[in-house]
Amino acid sequence: MNNQLEGRTVLITGSSRGIGAATARLAVAQGARVVLHGRTDSEALRSMGHELKAPVIACDVADRAAVDAAVESCLDEVGRVDVLINNAGFAAPRPFLELGRDEWHEAFDVNFLGAVHFVQALVPHMRDSGGGRIVNIASLVGHAATTQPRVVAYAVAKAALVTLTASLAKELAPDIAVNAVSPGYTTTEADVNWNEEVRSRARRSLLGRTASPEEIAEVVLFLAGSGASFVVGQTLVVDGGFTLAGY
Repeated sequence: MNNQLEGRTVLITGSSRGIGAATARLAVAQGARVVLHGRTDSEALRSMGHELKAPVIACDVADRAAVDAAVESCLDEVGRVDVLINNAGFAAPRPFLELGRDEWHEAFDVNFLGAVHFVQALVPHMRDSGGGRIVNIASLVGHAATTQPRVVAYAVAKAALVTLTASLAKELAPDIAVNAVSPGYTTTEADVNWNEEVRSRARRSLLGRTASPEEIAEVVLFLAGSGASFVVGQTLVVDGGFTLAGY
């Protein structure tokens, strides 16, 4: 087992299920101490905390004051955070012409500003502790060539997260390395909301299948660990060749 995260503390937002939960389990297997996060103190979040014997924080990532309080609580308990993984996010499919101000704000508050809030809250502590790594979870649909109908607000927010990654990499280097992962279609609890058009589209990668959350987690933790010591400012598209397939 690769223990490149041995002794490091990793905070993963949105880690009660899906890619976040898979990343938390793998991080523990690689020797990390994990701090779990969810929007609310849900049964799923408590269950993950019990399973991994990990501390849990709960807050709305869109609420800067709540994020600051949660981070302070986290640091009081674990002392330091070496790796921040900004995974929290959601998509609410809706036609562009039906998107009002509230829908745009919600998409950006959670998928973009949530990451901003955690970075701003943690970077001073990371610097005081000697540095760290940040991995943002963007999305395949945040890259213009693969944007699909009905998720435009989500796609634009994730595109902003890709740009934020590069901008932060320049500003925070060399003490803190910032990278991102853009997962392709991944089988999680959210796929119950896929219609047949989306399911068919998801199978059009060169590998002819969707990813598992564990496959995405492997790449996320590569960027979080010592094996990526010379990788900075990059967004790795992990889509099974979907982009190359021309869709």
